[in-house]
Amino acid sequence: MDQVDWAQLLEAIRAGRSQAALAADLGISQSLTSKLLRGVRQPGPRVIRGIIATRPELAEWVSRSYLGPWA
Repeated sequence: MDQVDWAQLLEAIRAGRSQAALAADLGISQSLTSKLLRGVRQPGPRVIRGIIATRPELAEWVSRSYLGPWA
């Protein structure tokens, strides 16, 4: 399975809005959002839950991408 560019996915979800708005949607801090967007951090379970809550149509893909062969 190819590596997921989580920063690119989050930028797409962000859709030109502020980091603070994306953070609020995902239920995480703006500081963590910044680190994720810069590629300094990888998402954990809380971020994955936030992505799925914000974009339910991506739930299966995000879960499989995050869990890999364990999905």
